[in-house]
Amino acid sequence: MSNVEDASSEGENLGSSPPTGNSTAASALMQNPELLAAVQGGLSRLVGQQSGYIQNLPKSVKRRIKALKNLQVSCCKLEGKFYEEVHALECKYAEKFKPFYDKVILH
Repeated sequence: MSNVEDASSEGENLGSSPPTGNSTAASALMQNPELLAAVQGGLSRLVGQQSGYIQNLPKSVKRRIKALKNLQVSCCKLEGKFYEEVHALECKYAEKFKPFYDKVILH
């Protein structure tokens, strides 16, 4: 069998294979409340800290990232206006449909 066939046959058996020792150990560790609290405490200290990854990128890449952020902001503003107009249309047509709904409810 080729490597591609090996990989596909392994993927088919993922759901039906019995748990291995590593997965049962990990599952047991995740059930430990003290461990979960320690992990959560460690992660909460990292929230908001800079990783330094972006700061260490070349200036050209930083400019591209900034341009993409600005593009995303513009897109979000346009999307916000779109949903405002959709809401206004829904309100307008809700009033127009009200007589139909009243007839259906009365009969």
